[in-house]
Amino acid sequence: MSLYQTHRPKKLSELVGNERTVQKIKAWADNENRSHSILLTGPSGCGKTTAARIMAKMIKCKGNDYSELDTADFRGIDTIRDLRISMNYLPMDGLSRVWLLDECHKLTNDAQNALLKSLEEPPSHAYLILATTDPDKLIKTIRTRCTMFSFEHLSEEEIILLIGEVLRKENVVLKSKVIRSIAEKSQGSPRLALSLLEQILKLDDPNTEVDVVEEQEKQSIDLCRALMSKKKWSDISVILKNIAGEPESIRQAVLGYASACLLNGDKSAYLVLDSFLERGPFFETGKARLIAACYESLFSE
Repeated sequence: MSLYQTHRPKKLSELVGNERTVQKIKAWADNENRSHSILLTGPSGCGKTTAARIMAKMIKCKGNDYSELDTADFRGIDTIRDLRISMNYLPMDGLSRVWLLDECHKLTNDAQNALLKSLEEPPSHAYLILATTDPDKLIKTIRTRCTMFSFEHLSEEEIILLIGEVLRKENVVLKSKVIRSIAEKSQGSPRLALSLLEQILKLDDPNTEVDVVEEQEKQSIDLCRALMSKKKWSDISVILKNIAGEPESIRQAVLGYASACLLNGDKSAYLVLDSFLERGPFFETGKARLIAACYESLFSE
């Protein structure tokens, strides 16, 4: 099991950062007349899914009564129709049923409109939690029907605090400069920070001067350049087979490089940028989605 999964917060008090949002969630859970339609917004890897799981526990949702649905893969109206039918069934294990619709902005327009009725008049035992990195892609009527909780990237010091706590639990000591390097490269994402930490802890000497993160960024830039120059798929495949690191951190590096190239007038960067935005984040799907994004950017017109 990865460090992120092992040390994933299980209660509200364990969340690092976003104090104001945490307090709002606590007030929501304590309110008997709480909203049943929730919208969690914020960048990838900032804790939206973790918060949703904690919120479900706070309202006595247990076991099979909690469901997660990645709407990036199931984005059509049939998904929402099936959901509306399921919402009518009473809880089996707890007092409430909760559905998390992750990446909900990728639902089709018809699917979003079909969701409105469920958001407006859900059964008394049913809660819908929508999570998105791009709330502006949701139709306005969905946003107005939900209680919104916004998450932000953590500060560098908050990431350092998080890493320190994980190292303490793992009984590992790292040099402060290594910890700070991880914090700097994590871009405020606790998930990315722990993924980078895990890579470094796998080294024979985690305190070595070898900069694993910089090597990964170099590989990501090489990948981006190969995609932008439309190299053969066989060449791209070799890069993908040899590339190291957490797929989401690779995606972030590619997005950063492609964005800079596009701003500097290299229009070939747009297809790369678009494909990696459309298929991200890569936390759950890993290298499979990384490969798919590369293939799509290479052969899209």
